[in-house]
Amino acid sequence: MLNVLDIKNLAVTFKTKGRMVKAVDDVSLSVKKGEKIGLVGESGAGKSVMAKTVLGLLKNSKNIAIEGEIYLNGENLLVKNKKELEKLRGSKISMIFQDPINSLNPVFTVGYQIAEVFMIHKKMNKKDAWLRAIDMLGKVGIESPSLAAKQYPHQFSGGMCQRVMIAMALSANPQLLIADEPTTALDVTIQAQILELLNELYENTDTSIMLITHDLGVVSEFCQSVAVMLNGVIVEKADVKSIFKNPLHPYTQGLLSSIPVIGSKERLKPLPNEYLDDNAIIEGCPFYNRCLMKIDRCKYEKPKLYEIKPDHFVRCFKNEVLIKNE
Repeated sequence: MLNVLDIKNLAVTFKTKGRMVKAVDDVSLSVKKGEKIGLVGESGAGKSVMAKTVLGLLKNSKNIAIEGEIYLNGENLLVKNKKELEKLRGSKISMIFQDPINSLNPVFTVGYQIAEVFMIHKKMNKKDAWLRAIDMLGKVGIESPSLAAKQYPHQFSGGMCQRVMIAMALSANPQLLIADEPTTALDVTIQAQILELLNELYENTDTSIMLITHDLGVVSEFCQSVAVMLNGVIVEKADVKSIFKNPLHPYTQGLLSSIPVIGSKERLKPLPNEYLDDNAIIEGCPFYNRCLMKIDRCKYEKPKLYEIKPDHFVRCFKNEVLIKNE
């Protein structure tokens, strides 16, 4: 199966308060055509930074250094200029942001904002673009789309605004859709509706989806594969069943053990919360300071991403031992 997205050795470094901070550290990740992949991890893991880097939103900043390669259908996005990236955004790659109300322009109707996608990327006239915008509002489940198209974002609820964002993102039939915490600010019922909508649209298009979230429950229901991210590093990647049935990295195991299970009387096992101070430099494993299974080697040496089983990758020295024993 062909890859829509190939990220190779990506590193994103921010210069802040006179020091360099790596938000993404040597990340390699692929998204197959027609795949739904989840990118999970705690807040600050580097998930959104990686997504914004893929879209080229962090380029041309004096305080941000980007290294590595990002290929979208074989095209290296990091060598493209501003105009070339603008053509790709919306047409070949789109993003749904986690704050839908603030992501929409308050001074334009929602219909105009969707129609603009068709005018820019499909070169449609205003009339045809407006009709397509109404059609897209109907497809994402908004009632009375002709009336809704004339309304402004402040007249919509959070869930409705998220539907508008999805309509905008899918208007030009992109090859890759990045959904950054699309259900975070919504109540449980609306969350389920948004995920059902994304799944329905996925089945009717050939768009690949990268879902960024900290909710493993959402991942288990929606995604086919998952990559677990910690401190800018991917520590485990596999299909969803393998991750949930047999997590191999201590961090992944900790995440799963902290999820409440209906009917279970066992106490939850929270992850250790022993963070390093802001000026500390992590030389070894990014999970060293919180890991209950660490060894001396973990403090000074970064483990590689090992393929333990076919398509199951783990960044942990204990799994290196497993490989040698096979």
